Amino acid sequence: EYMGNIKISIMGISFHCLADGLAFGSAGYVKGYSFSLLIFIALMMHKAPEAFGTATFLLHEKCLQKVIYNVIILVASISPVVGLITYWAISYFTGSSNESHEDYSLVAKCLLLSAGSFLYVATIHVLPDVFC
Repeated sequence: EYMGNIKISIMGISFHCLADGLAFGSAGYVKGYSFSLLIFIALMMHKAPEAFGTATFLLHEKCLQKVIYNVIILVASISPVVGLITYWAISYFTGSSNESHEDYSLVAKCLLLSAGSFLYVATIHVLPDVFC
């Protein structure tokens, strides 16, 4: 059970970072800098508390410092890697030379998936407190 809590938490934060990378990569595809800057600021504003919370949880669970460093490096690398892959995939599947509004439908779907995963996790986290 001890290692189960740690593994589940690492999987959860990794999924969260995957959703962040999806939002980051798809926002980078949008022309103009205002929307991309907004997403970038939103993501960067919560990365420090996210890393602090992850490290604090792992310290509380009595993990070794080496394990904590490795987890933080893993978690920190997921978002940029997924962001680059998302940007490449959107560019590949929509054709980066086209500038019609139809090109942004895949961007919208990626942002919708990212936001939906956030809302799902937030709702599932809050519901036990509401109904118990």
